[in-house]
Amino acid sequence: MGFLSLLLRPFRRSLIRTPDDLRAVLFRAIESGDVRGLRALCKSNYSSIVESFPNWQNSPADIEGRPEAINRYGSSLVAIAEAFEQMFGEKTLIKILTGSPAENPLIRWQGAMTRARVLVAEKQYAEAARILEDTMIDASRLTGPGANEMFAHSWGNLGLCYYHMGRLEEALVQTERALVYCQTSKDLTGAKTYLSNLINILTKLGRSDEASQRAEELARAEFTMTQPRANRV
Repeated sequence: MGFLSLLLRPFRRSLIRTPDDLRAVLFRAIESGDVRGLRALCKSNYSSIVESFPNWQNSPADIEGRPEAINRYGSSLVAIAEAFEQMFGEKTLIKILTGSPAENPLIRWQGAMTRARVLVAEKQYAEAARILEDTMIDASRLTGPGANEMFAHSWGNLGLCYYHMGRLEEALVQTERALVYCQTSKDLTGAKTYLSNLINILTKLGRSDEASQRAEELARAEFTMTQPRANRV
């Protein structure tokens, strides 16, 4: 055991009074790269971690709307689950995170997205919107990069449905949310798609100045996509 892990061991025990305390101490060990400390915590708190882990899938309210924090949270859960599998041969935590296809919320979400896209192609926008709305409510507590990407595509598709349904202000909100995620994650293809959609929405709303600004953004995005990846900012 490293000197730092040994030094912190009594301190950690004094901090752990609730499942949230335990999670916080585990996450600090992971984020600091303290592998020995993480393993020691897993060994000394085995039962508490197994009992609390299902509830830890629900991310805390204070990180909602913060993609980077949500990604770190999800990655930390994966690190704990992997530590249990490596140390004890215990796969329960991994199964909680992944589940079977029927149990895995991300897989169910992907299925709903596929159904919604088919309905959009058939111009059944109201039904597609209903599926997307219901699925996003069910998935509202999911975390991690996969969930973030699914949220972005869901917002974008919902914005498209609202546009065709004449619900333009709602279409604007959802499409802007999708665009922000794509720009933050440097998804240029997604950003280009949602900028094009925004131009159509703003034009239909009569907001020509904003539509022109978005058109300039779209031109810059298209130019960036023609550049070698190494030259992109």
